[in-house]
Amino acid sequence: MAKNAAIDAGREITRRRTRLPSTSIEFANAEVATNEDENATSERHKKALDAIRGLPALYREPFVLKHMNGWSYKQIAETLGLPVDTVETRLVRARRFLREALKDELS
Repeated sequence: MAKNAAIDAGREITRRRTRLPSTSIEFANAEVATNEDENATSERHKKALDAIRGLPALYREPFVLKHMNGWSYKQIAETLGLPVDTVETRLVRARRFLREALKDELS
């Protein structure tokens, strides 16, 4: 059930990003943004979503619930039937994996 909720949340985020500006900064600068800037931002978001999809389910589920749905560690732990410490550990590992996968984009 939590796995399906995480997958659905990821799909909803993808749908929302196609309808709305990607970030509040992009929204604020929309009037002066060039096509190149918009394309670069869009490409970065695609790469980030691909990296999130590439996470093992063990790490992707809590990551999506925390960072895309805004759930607390406690809510995630209860939903996935895990101790809060395990949720924290999996989130740290997911972030580490994403940092490594996106290191070229971050520099």
